[in-house]
Amino acid sequence: MEAEGNHPEQNDRSDIYARLDASDTLTGLESDLAMHLRRQLAAAQQHPEQGETIAYGLAGLMSARSLVHRPENDPFVQVLSLAGELELPPTHRSVDATWDRMAELIARLPE
Repeated sequence: MEAEGNHPEQNDRSDIYARLDASDTLTGLESDLAMHLRRQLAAAQQHPEQGETIAYGLAGLMSARSLVHRPENDPFVQVLSLAGELELPPTHRSVDATWDRMAELIARLPE
């Protein structure tokens, strides 16, 4: 049994956050962030009961220095903003805040 707080997803989230927070821009980090988002989407699809927790971790990336000042129409910001809605209980989400919508947005990200 893994020790609490020592889950691979958590380590992955800490690593990507550290890299995003160490820079003022996303330059050179776009593909790593897109890959992280794709992995987290897959985890949410495999374990829907953990969706709100996964979304919470994704929404937290918005506070990283390289993302905090990006415009609302930025594709990464759109994904992370949607994660902010998906972390809420279903009755508090907007009608278009779904994991299917998340999958659509992530599919449009650069490789």
